[in-house]
Amino acid sequence: MDVEIAKEDEALIDAYGIALEAVTALSRSFDRSLRDEVGIPVSWLEALLRLHRHAEPMATGRLGKQLALTSGGATRLVDRLVGEGLVARLDCPTDRRVHHVGLTEAGSAMLSKALDVHTRDLQDLFGARTSESDRERLVGILEPLRHPSTG
Repeated sequence: MDVEIAKEDEALIDAYGIALEAVTALSRSFDRSLRDEVGIPVSWLEALLRLHRHAEPMATGRLGKQLALTSGGATRLVDRLVGEGLVARLDCPTDRRVHHVGLTEAGSAMLSKALDVHTRDLQDLFGARTSESDRERLVGILEPLRHPSTG
């Protein structure tokens, strides 16, 4: 069976595929460096960084959404981080069903070590290959795509 793809659809497929390949390649490189040099995967760095930037404990569900994880995936990630002493679960003062997650001192120390590696890799693998205006345009393009409409 011969499949016909319209020219405009072919261009969309190609553009998305290139974006996906670039993000995947960068993520694999970042993950490899972090595992080799700090002993954590890039997913842990992302969780620690988001908790740090939030500046106060965050609901597990909210963290999971920011990391594009299912509820179960967020719980498993938090379980691992708690097990390593990098985050602590805290009760929500207004809702017994909700657990918040906050960085521990060990989590902040790990984040600091991981950021040294990650920012070096970002500069080498991303910053050195793109201009500031490229990155600004990229953010402008990708920002509206972060939360696609589910219709």
